Amino acid sequence: MIESSRLMETVLPIQVKAYEIDAMGVVSNIVYVKWLEDARHEFLAKYYPYDEMI
Repeated sequence: MIESSRLMETVLPIQVKAYEIDAMGVVSNIVYVKWLEDARHEFLAKYYPYDEMI
């Protein structure tokens, strides 16, 4: 794994599923929101877990 010098960096692999792509080969805009939410949850789990928030 490559070490990053960025503070609090979180990296997730993105997998585009066939059902997320329209007939023109464009990923649906709602999928981008889902990816951001996935990244947000991963970030919080890594740096500020739910039990600490409570």
